[in-house]
Amino acid sequence: MVKVKKKTISKGSMTSVQEEGKDILIVNLNGKYYALDNICPHLKCKLSKGKLDGKTVICPCHGSSFDVTDGKLVTWINDWPDIIGNITGKLGLSKDLETFDCSVEGDEIVVDTGEKPDISDKKRLVALIIAFLLGWFGGHRFYVNKFGTGLLMFFTMGGFGMWYIVDMVLITGGIFKDKEKKPLKKWL
Repeated sequence: MVKVKKKTISKGSMTSVQEEGKDILIVNLNGKYYALDNICPHLKCKLSKGKLDGKTVICPCHGSSFDVTDGKLVTWINDWPDIIGNITGKLGLSKDLETFDCSVEGDEIVVDTGEKPDISDKKRLVALIIAFLLGWFGGHRFYVNKFGTGLLMFFTMGGFGMWYIVDMVLITGGIFKDKEKKPLKKWL
C-alpha cells in the first residue's frame, strides 16, 4: 500500500514513487488518479522521465506510448520503420504496463500494490503452435526466452523426441513455464 499527498501531483502531471520494491508512476488526469508501473517493459526506462500527452505517457527511450487509464500499449516504437515494429510486435515484444488500483482517501492518494497473479504474458496457444511446428528445434523455448534449453533442443532434435513430447503435454496442461518461471496460462 502506497500513500501520496494529493497536493504533490497537480492536474495533468505525473510523479514516481518507489515503495515495496516497486517503482510506481502516479498520474493526475483531470482530477482522477491512475497508478501504473513506472518502468517501461521494453527498455526498462523510467516513464516518469518521459512526456504526458493527454491520457498517454511516452517512453523517453524509444517513443512507445501507453494509455495511463488501463496501461495498454498505444504506439509501439514510434520512430522505427513499420516493418520492424510489426515483426517485433508479432514476436510478443510489445507489452502493456502493469496497473494498480488507486483511490483517494481524504487528502491522500492510496495505491494498492497487492501482488497480481504470477502468470506469464506469453500466450499458451502461440507456444503450442510453435511447439507443434518447430518443437523438434526448440522453437517454443525461444518464444518463452529459454535460449539455452532452446539450443539444447535444437542440437538434440527435441531431446530425441522425448523432450518435445513432454513439452507439448506441459504446454497443453498450462504447466509449461517461461524464463521467469511463470506458467503460460492464457490461451489468447
